[in-house]
Amino acid sequence: MEREATGRFGNGLLGSLPIALAYFPVAVSFGVTAAKTGFSFAEAAFMSIVIYAGASQFLAVALLAGNASPLLAVASLLAMNARHLLYAPALLTLVRRTGAGAVSTRWSWFWAHGLTDEVFASAAARVAGRQLHWREAWQAGIGTVLALDVALLVAGTACIGFSRAGVMPVATVPHAGPGGTPRVDSKASLQ
Repeated sequence: MEREATGRFGNGLLGSLPIALAYFPVAVSFGVTAAKTGFSFAEAAFMSIVIYAGASQFLAVALLAGNASPLLAVASLLAMNARHLLYAPALLTLVRRTGAGAVSTRWSWFWAHGLTDEVFASAAARVAGRQLHWREAWQAGIGTVLALDVALLVAGTACIGFSRAGVMPVATVPHAGPGGTPRVDSKASLQ
């Protein structure tokens, strides 16, 4: 009975938290790298939303900062991430082979988007070790927090990354007002 309960959406959400926390230092590092190579905050945030793989973000920055053709950058990123196309079929094959759950693809369009390297490894290890009665709901849960994580951490981690790089993407507080309260300079510009 315990194994049956682990296939729920909420358990997938809980299972994704350690993975989501591990993305934080990578996102900060990306913010620093993007800022130091001359990308704007908006460009770095856009890359964090559109390029859903940490290593690919660093490759994109390196290629574009090195004046590579945008077409070459896109082709390189697609080649680098082609492995993601194999994750869902491999996971479903593993579920079938181990008898770890009912194979369903009704919601695969949703949960397949969240199949990052870390999510795939976590799901495959749990299925292979028979620690999980796999269901689409669990897979959607573990992928959902990671998809939301991109949206929530783009602003925070890019801000931290940019500030660590010496570029602050928000208005600066040059001096305190009366009583030590910070006073925002209305002429402060975004960098």
